[in-house]
Amino acid sequence: MVASLTLFCGTAARAGDHLTVSVGPLDVKPGERVIAFHIHIANGGIRSLPRLPMGWSITVDNDASWQTQIEGSIQVGAAALGPEDMKNFLVVEMSDLPTGGLELSGEVMVNDEPGGTDRTLTLGNSQFSRWKIP
Repeated sequence: MVASLTLFCGTAARAGDHLTVSVGPLDVKPGERVIAFHIHIANGGIRSLPRLPMGWSITVDNDASWQTQIEGSIQVGAAALGPEDMKNFLVVEMSDLPTGGLELSGEVMVNDEPGGTDRTLTLGNSQFSRWKIP
């Protein structure tokens, strides 16, 4: 079996390791807040959402194939998150599959006011910061 090895901030992460994941920095305009997100994780699973936001509906699909999805949206406008709230957003476990390292992608929807125009930000793997939890 081939072990997956990924480097994060100078520290090697291996199968079974838990990583703190931050989203961003997000390209938001002044006054925009996060109202929804969808994140896909390849070769990893979600272990926790450390600061579960109140007023959000969140769904996690921790598939046994290590192809994980998490999505959420606000239930009320006052529950919208600031971009800083996406820091240390998830704890992810790395898989032991020989298919490659941890890959994250997704979208974040932002809005600047209730009833305003929604804007979707596409996220690539490089827009997710990861730190190995000792």
